[in-house]
Amino acid sequence: MAKDLCGYCQRDITGLLIRCVECTEFDLCLQCFSCGVESGPHKKEHKYRVGHVGGPAAFELEKPWSLAEEHMLLDAVEQYGFGNWSDVAGHVETRTETECEEHYVQYYIHGNIGKATFPSESTSRVTDHSCPEGGPLSPSITTPLPPLELSLQEQQELGYMPLRDDFEREYDNEAETLVSGLAINAEDDDLDLSVKLSCIGKYRVRLRERDRRKRIARTHSLISTSVIPNKNCKTPNPKRKFAKEDREFVEKMKVFTPFQMSEDLERLQDGLLSE
Repeated sequence: MAKDLCGYCQRDITGLLIRCVECTEFDLCLQCFSCGVESGPHKKEHKYRVGHVGGPAAFELEKPWSLAEEHMLLDAVEQYGFGNWSDVAGHVETRTETECEEHYVQYYIHGNIGKATFPSESTSRVTDHSCPEGGPLSPSITTPLPPLELSLQEQQELGYMPLRDDFEREYDNEAETLVSGLAINAEDDDLDLSVKLSCIGKYRVRLRERDRRKRIARTHSLISTSVIPNKNCKTPNPKRKFAKEDREFVEKMKVFTPFQMSEDLERLQDGLLSE
């Protein structure tokens, strides 16, 4: 490693040095600089910057960076962010913006340290096991249910939109009034926040109940069988009349028949009465 000599006393410089910005390759030791020496074209009024020499270096360079400068560079990039070279150079103090940028890019990004830190290809790849290869992500969400076969009149009577699988008027249609007027304000205290959070919790409970009823209606085909009959038409399935003993038995068995289709319910009742 080449030694740095003082341009005035010609002694080896260790530690900090003063480098003249206006002169070419002219350095002074701290003692000569403090005395205000002048030599040849160098004047004491010239601009200067503080440098550091001596000690081991991390990389073999013609003008090596000291370990202290390397540490200051890395600390500055972490503090000010990559690309803010003016702030980085101000933190390092002994190097210019261009030197800081070129040194960091060459050794910490494109060098061996950068290759080990930023691999060109990602070694970890997340595999999605919820759908077939090349298929849609979350197919249960992206694949819509087949629309129900209802006439336009039946859709209007039910207030049902088959393509959206939704109703014009929801169950518990006023549930949104719990949260429609809520707003988080800066002056809210802990009690106000707790009250608002409880309102949101109640709203979520009502939404879950609404969604549960929709799933039941869709799963058990209750939508297509609940079309409002025309008053001028005769009821295709008039209500059955049972004897007193049978009627009492049927009433007792109703607790075992939730969410059953009408055909299944009648078949169950006929079988129980036959027994």
